[in-house]
Amino acid sequence: MNEAKYNCTLFDTCEAPLCPLDDESLGGGVWYCDEEVCRARKFQRLPWVRRQKRIVKLGLGYDAGFFSVKMLEAIRAVGKGLKGANPDSPGAEERWLRLRGSTAGQKVLVKQGYETPEER
Repeated sequence: MNEAKYNCTLFDTCEAPLCPLDDESLGGGVWYCDEEVCRARKFQRLPWVRRQKRIVKLGLGYDAGFFSVKMLEAIRAVGKGLKGANPDSPGAEERWLRLRGSTAGQKVLVKQGYETPEER
């Protein structure tokens, strides 16, 4: 049996692709803006869960690309210009992090209309 099941009362009904109790989803999982966010009360203060909720409020939808936990942790501010990584591009997560200067653990400031030179 999965030990995570005993640490969360919502485990059996939750459909969030990124689960704070699932190492596999944290290490390699991806989340799209139109997918569920963790609802367990004890995890609502996690910075990446809070950013997911802010992104959902923007209503960006599936076309905004995907986000991993690394990407969500790197975002410092959420705005309308936010775009995730392209799901059809190999190495998209690493490129997203590198283009936004977060490879050294830096936070990424995302503002409305933000573009990198390669995205213009």
